[in-house]
Amino acid sequence: MKVLVVSPHPDDETLGCGATLLKHKKNGDKVFWLNVTSAGINSGYSSKFAKKRDQEIRKVCKAYKFDGFLNLNFPTKFLDQIPTSNLIDSFNKYINKIKPEKIFIPSKSDIHSD
Repeated sequence: MKVLVVSPHPDDETLGCGATLLKHKKNGDKVFWLNVTSAGINSGYSSKFAKKRDQEIRKVCKAYKFDGFLNLNFPTKFLDQIPTSNLIDSFNKYINKIKPEKIFIPSKSDIHSD
């Protein structure tokens, strides 16, 4: 089975369904991660913080043994300003490439605007 987890920010994949992702890996499933935002200079973060965040993401990919990872690099804290069509097009490209049978996404009840 191919599984895709979509996270608005790095750590949402773990907080939302980390144990489930590990179970899928244990069962031999292919697990992919699509992260939507990055904490870069364009979002008001320092280059030092951005570099540290990128290192943390690489560690998470290695720990989960993801079969694929894509960071869309939309600016964090500003997703509500990105045209919905841009988001959908970006999601569609990765989903059509992976062709997952199961997708994990954040709850629509999440209080975070992203």
